[in-house]
Amino acid sequence: MAIPSWLFLAPLLMSWSSLLAIPSEQSTLVALKRHIFKGNTDHILAQNWSETASICTWIGVTCASSPDRVTALNMSTMGLTTTLPSMLGNLSSLVSLDLRNNNFYGNLPEDWSNLPRLRALNLYNNSFSGLIPVSLFNISSLQSLIIASNLLRGNIPQQIGNLSNLKEFYGGVNRFSGAIPSGIGGLRMLEYLYLGSNMLQG
Repeated sequence: MAIPSWLFLAPLLMSWSSLLAIPSEQSTLVALKRHIFKGNTDHILAQNWSETASICTWIGVTCASSPDRVTALNMSTMGLTTTLPSMLGNLSSLVSLDLRNNNFYGNLPEDWSNLPRLRALNLYNNSFSGLIPVSLFNISSLQSLIIASNLLRGNIPQQIGNLSNLKEFYGGVNRFSGAIPSGIGGLRMLEYLYLGSNMLQG
């Protein structure tokens, strides 16, 4: 009995539809641009981040050899005042995210699980508030975590002990309280630690 041709096409169509359901890196950064600038075209990034050009040509964006796979995003010292949207989780190849010396505010995104390759996160000198998301401490590749000089509060989660590759952790000048997590003592790769100007004990 002949097998209907649509049976061969069905898996292909399902695969194609699943790809379409995943936002591309290009559309993610275009959405990020619109979130940050909200129609303001005066900022240098708003002018340079052309929606008709490859994101790999944008200021602050570094791509891998594969087309349009973003490995680094550097928006440091750009005078940005906005929140950090969860859409950054769509940049699954991201290795470095540098947002230092801006005025990002509000809570950090809750889910960081889609950034398994992230090695360096620098949020220094912003106005982030709220608690540190526990999911941030499940990124085993993380080597540098700089969140100093913000308005973060609460306990530093014990899950920080999961970051077996962490080499530097700067969490000073925040509003952290409670005990310093014992998990920090098990971070054998840790070389630099700064937790001053908080309300920590121990």
